[in-house]
Amino acid sequence: DLSPRGIHAIFERLRHVLHESTLDKRTQYMIEVMFQVRKDGFKDNPSVPEDLDLVEEDDQFTHMITLDDATSGEEILNVFKVDPEYEQNEEKYKDIKKELLDEGSGDDSDSSGSDDSDSSDSEDEKKEEAPIVDNTETNLISLRRT
Repeated sequence: DLSPRGIHAIFERLRHVLHESTLDKRTQYMIEVMFQVRKDGFKDNPSVPEDLDLVEEDDQFTHMITLDDATSGEEILNVFKVDPEYEQNEEKYKDIKKELLDEGSGDDSDSSGSDDSDSSDSEDEKKEEAPIVDNTETNLISLRRT
């Protein structure tokens, strides 16, 4: 429904493969099933399942991008920058998060209790630091490629 030209092109290619090629019976059957699903209007295969359709259609923003469009990547987003004020910014974030999430609950005592458990968890993590072992053998694979 979103791109009828694309679906038409795909099914034209499937039709060509079905008529011009010698295919296994199972493959022919699967292609025929695809044509039947298309004929039924994809009613058993919605593009967005109802459980995931959370945003009203009026509130949605749709961005149409084609593969031919020249897009400029924002390379600056791929670079890590050290934040010298990391601790202060994290505290600001926690305050904002608490304000937004605890706004409707009114239970300040529960949230402060969870903060205490979070801090004790981070202390436990510091005590239990173990050396990180790379089991992916990335270096060995890179060496073999060269």
